[in-house]
Amino acid sequence: MVIGAASSTVPSTLLGLTRFLTDSQENVSAFSDTDILAIINNKYRDVQTTILSNIMNEWRENTEDATGSGAINLVAGTNNYAFATDIMTVDRAEINYTGDTNDYVKIDIVKLNSVDDRAISNTTDNRAIKGTKANPIAWIRDGALYLDPIPDTSVSNGLLIWSTTLITDLVVGTTSTSTPVFNAAFHELLAYLAATEWLNAKDQSEKANITFQKAELIKQKMLLFYSTRTADEVAQIKPKLRSMQ
Repeated sequence: MVIGAASSTVPSTLLGLTRFLTDSQENVSAFSDTDILAIINNKYRDVQTTILSNIMNEWRENTEDATGSGAINLVAGTNNYAFATDIMTVDRAEINYTGDTNDYVKIDIVKLNSVDDRAISNTTDNRAIKGTKANPIAWIRDGALYLDPIPDTSVSNGLLIWSTTLITDLVVGTTSTSTPVFNAAFHELLAYLAATEWLNAKDQSEKANITFQKAELIKQKMLLFYSTRTADEVAQIKPKLRSMQ
């Protein structure tokens, strides 16, 4: 489902479905494209946050895998590297301390307070706190990744990050920039959420409750879909029945 052309009233588009749910098809100016789109984009970001907070490891839409803002140059003697502002989650990180091809190793991302046997401030003379170049660690703090050990060689694209990035606002139209990134079966969720917002603002609480309940049902189905779409079936071994007689 796409946002749709300007002033769309066709329920197969997000603009049209929102107008259908709010009974504003006959008067598109009552709920303008600008207002619908603003609400939809706010709810779009809310939906992404909901998915990430519930089933982060199963959300693979809108990712950046070791490219773009996920490929960072290492600077000798620098232990912290700021994330791009659009990074939502860090799923994996690798580092190349030497600059040699195929010399990347996985970084173990740990909680800051788990580094409990040494002080994290002991970085003088490039001294490692706990990690090694073969088994480096890092922790995330204030929008930056802190490395241990600290790089002693500058390496182009020496730090690679696999991440989920903030979704881009949708625009009026019928192309990919007007299409939500999550599974098409759940696109209508954005229309129900936008309709609920508008109906509440117009003191139509009964209708708002209906669209809200529908939105919650779609959201639950979406979370179930993402949490199970790649789940492996667990093999069960059942013992053969034996007669004790």
